Amino acid sequence: MSLKKYGLLIIILLANSVFACVDLENNLVYSNDTQVCNDVFFLDDGIKIHGDNILFDCNNAVLRGDFFKNSGITVINSENITIKNCNVMFYDVGINVQNSENVIFGEDIRLIRNHYGSKFFNSVNNFIAGIDVSLKSPVKIAASKGNLINFLNKRVDESLCSDSECNRPFWMLPFQMILR
Repeated sequence: MSLKKYGLLIIILLANSVFACVDLENNLVYSNDTQVCNDVFFLDDGIKIHGDNILFDCNNAVLRGDFFKNSGITVINSENITIKNCNVMFYDVGINVQNSENVIFGEDIRLIRNHYGSKFFNSVNNFIAGIDVSLKSPVKIAASKGNLINFLNKRVDESLCSDSECNRPFWMLPFQMILR
């Protein structure tokens, strides 16, 4: 094979690995960086993310549940996770963070018509912003502290935020919380 043909083969292989996206599967555990295909996924049991130092990009995909059962995205026993560009709808809990630290859900997260937008259990130093149009409450928190919860369209009941920061403009937050 000539050098030109090898070069073309390498470019094609690299392009496939760079632009490859993943179709989500019900109740599957994702433990590596993931780029999701832009689609609507009907996932009765949602997905799970487990591991450390993971970037999970939904690419504006929709995770749709079975009318208020289970959680859409569950992050469990993990550290340094970033999740972005997700639309999560029709679950009991849109985002469920358990026994995890430094999980970031940015402003491009949309939690739509879940009973509860997000739930934190035994989790510390996590950040969630975005849009929440949950039916019962935007957040449930238990045995967790140091979390930053700041929805763009809704205030969180201050009674839920005794050990976390809620409803604070970014300019009022301690500098180290912004840089996490």
